Amino acid sequence: MEAFAKAKNANVVAFLDSLSTPQRQALWQRFSPPRNALKDENADQLWSDLAKGKGSDPHKKALLQCFLKLGGDLKSKKEVYMKELVSYCKVHGHTSSEEWVPFATVLKHYGLAEAMRRALGLNQLSFGVCAILPC
Repeated sequence: MEAFAKAKNANVVAFLDSLSTPQRQALWQRFSPPRNALKDENADQLWSDLAKGKGSDPHKKALLQCFLKLGGDLKSKKEVYMKELVSYCKVHGHTSSEEWVPFATVLKHYGLAEAMRRALGLNQLSFGVCAILPC
């Protein structure tokens, strides 16, 4: 932590790259007990959501950087750490997708009147020519 404080650029990725593998592992192990000592279920849940899966590495490194900037003292500066943790929490939202559905399937599902109302009323009906079948 002292070496990070002396570093002028304060970039955690460059700092981690400058460390040897045992030093890096020791730093991550030094980060774990203060994080667990917070005894905050919300913080634990946010960390477990953030620390798993693809794309979690930059978030973990950003939280490590916050830990290093705070000098390893998460208990007395819990608000700063929690603010940083919440800023990286994953947002679960609504996703939409489009799928090409043949008109015959739409007719079978909705019936002629409802299919025409939906398709023509919303300008969502589009036609394509099949390249395989002769006209």
